[in-house]
Amino acid sequence: DNFVNAFTELLCQSQVFVREVNSGERSVVSMRDISRAARVFKWFLTYYSKLRGVASIGVSSDKDAAMRIAITAEMQPHLRSAVILTLGYCYHSRLTRDQRW
Repeated sequence: DNFVNAFTELLCQSQVFVREVNSGERSVVSMRDISRAARVFKWFLTYYSKLRGVASIGVSSDKDAAMRIAITAEMQPHLRSAVILTLGYCYHSRLTRDQRW
């Protein structure tokens, strides 16, 4: 539950930042970005953890497309990396070349 709250806050702040650097334009971010971030996060967590040797990845989706994550002690160190990679992948391209640095 703490992880979900933190991830939600990071997504919200990322959208606020992208709007700010684009002169308050609301259309530069959308709910599609949230959906994309969830899919990208699942991918990064699954494959990054596998690359790091985690044997069992507890990530699944139910019939309503709600993501379920069974966070194991073995997988926990990879959550931060997956979140950072997800935010970068989803929002970095929204910045101009000058804003990226």
